[in-house]
Order: sequence, then C-alpha cells, then structure tokens
Amino acid sequence: MNESPWCNVNLEKLNTCLKHFAYATHVVYIPYDNLDRESQSREAHRWLQEILSSVLGIPVSCLQFKRTSLGELYAPGIKMGFSISHCPQGVLISVSPIAVGVDMVQSKKRPYLQALHERTSHLELLVSYPKPSVQDILTLWSGKEAVLKAAGVGLKIEPSKLKMKLYKSLIYQVVYVGRKPYWLTWLPKIADMIFSLSLAKRSPLLLWKICSK
Repeated sequence: MNESPWCNVNLEKLNTCLKHFAYATHVVYIPYDNLDRESQSREAHRWLQEILSSVLGIPVSCLQFKRTSLGELYAPGIKMGFSISHCPQGVLISVSPIAVGVDMVQSKKRPYLQALHERTSHLELLVSYPKPSVQDILTLWSGKEAVLKAAGVGLKIEPSKLKMKLYKSLIYQVVYVGRKPYWLTWLPKIADMIFSLSLAKRSPLLLWKICSK
C-alpha cells in the first residue's frame, strides 16, 4: 500500500502556520504527484481534517464530512467556513471565519475549450472577447467556481450568469450571486496552476502558504 502523501509533510511547521485562523482567511496548497481521482478526494479530505483539527483543537476522529443537497461539503457542528479543490497535482484548502470558496485548475490546452468559454462567460464578455486564450478561459472558470462554492450553490447557477472582470493580480473584485456580493481574487500562480479564492466579505488578513514534502 502506498504511503499517504501528507505523511511526509512537516506537520509541526504546518501547525505553526495555522495558529491564528480565528482572525484570518488562510489558504494552503499541498502539492503531490499525479494521484488518481479517488486518491485525490481521499487525500484532500484527510488534509482538511488535519487542518481543522489543528485549528479547533479537537481530534481528527471527531470530524465527519457530509454534503448538502447541492453537493457542498460541510461538517456538522463546525461553524467555520472551509473549502477544498483538488487535481492530480495537489490540493488547495481554505479555512476562514466566513463563507469561503477555492478552486484550482491546471492551465493547459484541453478539448471543448470554446464550449467552456461559452458556458462560463457572461454575454457581454462573449461579445467583447470572443476568442480568449486558454489561460483566460480557465482563469474565469476557476474564479466563478470559487464564487459559487462560497455562495454554497455549486453549479446550480450557471457560471455565465455571473458578471466578472479578468484581473490577474491580488486585487479583490465584487461578484454578485443574485443580490449578494462575494469578494474574489486570484492568488499567485505556481508553475501552470491557477488558484482562485472567494469570500462572503473581504477578509481582514489573507495568509497564503505552500506546503511541500
């Protein structure tokens, strides 16, 4: 049986990073090596348990995850916002005092990009920017995924309904889901990975950590 990727990470250093979660939104990226889909999900949940256990001071065994009718992850009894996203290259986790959503995607060519652009982009953007780059399409998709996760609605709302500008820096923009505003930013890229973060309101402090083996 293969050793879990997170067993090799220095948890003492991770715990030091997580001391002040009650006051800030924290985002942690844990890279690993090309796991299959089932393993990605398993490791993402294990990391989330480890982080919430450190933050809340409770045993990992006390943390059980469930999903809402819309497919959003939650832990009964835990009054703290958290969100995960994973892919074969790693897992992205955020914990916050407020509702939060994160998403990550690898920026590379893939089939059906134009269809994804049409599903993702608001009509105004389709008209003004009919043939964006691969990176721009995936950046918009990831940002809208993060906003919809923070709103707790997943893809019940079509991403094309959200109006969004394509900023490529650590600047928050407001994106409305219905009449409710959410703050969105893109975090610094690592290699060809795009990272998006959305919050129910602007966080007083954002800590961005990269944990490596």
